[in-house]
Amino acid sequence: VEALGSVTVICTDKTGTLTRNEMSVQRVSTSEHLFEVSGMGYGPEGGIHLDGQRIDPKEYGVLSELALAGLLCNDALVREGEEGWHLQGDPTEASLCTFAMKAQLQAEQESKRAPRRSVIPFGAEHRFMATQHDSAIYLKGAPEAVLSRCSRQRTGAGDRAIDRPYWEARNEALARDGLRVLALA
Repeated sequence: VEALGSVTVICTDKTGTLTRNEMSVQRVSTSEHLFEVSGMGYGPEGGIHLDGQRIDPKEYGVLSELALAGLLCNDALVREGEEGWHLQGDPTEASLCTFAMKAQLQAEQESKRAPRRSVIPFGAEHRFMATQHDSAIYLKGAPEAVLSRCSRQRTGAGDRAIDRPYWEARNEALARDGLRVLALA
């Protein structure tokens, strides 16, 4: 703050991003549902809710797949230490690790089950990160960068043609609520 010089307006958030350099997944949108995620920080405390009710993430296959994509297309580590949960890496990626824990996934187990074979690191020119695993390629990044590479979307009943207007409207609504939006595929 001292380096800012003359300041007339300061905008802050209440999630800890500025005060503690922590980020948390707060909402998750799939083609059929908008989930709320409770709990702050990097510990797995909290849960995933739909229509105000806590849910078992394993009952929502698309949600579990999305959590797995965020966990595997990721270079951060979140670990519990003597003084609580700590991250190694980028706070945005760490928030995806924590979300995966809330979705009942374990990073070490999933990494062994689907080892990374190659990676395209995040770059400002392409605005996404991609990882290749034995059975899948996972992609995360700016919504417009990810959507431009997708022709299908996952539903509870299987894949169907992507509904771009739906995703563009969802992205705008989440951004209007002050949320940083990432897309995963």
